[in-house]
Amino acid sequence: MQHSEDVADADRRDLQLIGKKIATAILEKDPATLLSYDRDDLRVEDEASLKDKTGHLYCYLFDPSCHKDPKIASVHEILSTAQQLEVSASVAKSPDGHEYGLLLFYDKSQISEKQLHSDFLCTDEAFKRVASWHFIRIGKKWSAASPLFDLETEGACPDSD
Repeated sequence: MQHSEDVADADRRDLQLIGKKIATAILEKDPATLLSYDRDDLRVEDEASLKDKTGHLYCYLFDPSCHKDPKIASVHEILSTAQQLEVSASVAKSPDGHEYGLLLFYDKSQISEKQLHSDFLCTDEAFKRVASWHFIRIGKKWSAASPLFDLETEGACPDSD
């Protein structure tokens, strides 16, 4: 049992390191690094979309002034205004054996661990204060399981079914 726990801890640490690189890319407005973690099937389209500084994806990631949904802050805004930026990584194995990971980016001085593991993630407030991105482990590599920062998904909010 100890071996599988060690593997899970190593997988979580690997995902957390990716999260820290992604956070730096957001803060530095570095689309190339973000795209290196993007889903293979979305990368070309997202790369073209990020060249439009008034486009939906660019605004969602980097510029709150052009963001069209007032319920959601830009990812850059969430990360850059955090007094104590934290990247939380969690890993779970599905019944079919796939390993999934979730990265949460948030201000640790404002949001508790308890809130991260509660219905808080399904509130409008969370969409303004927490950024998320889902991953799947394929072989020895973490790959995005959702669009960049869970764009146009329910984010970290679990399905209500």
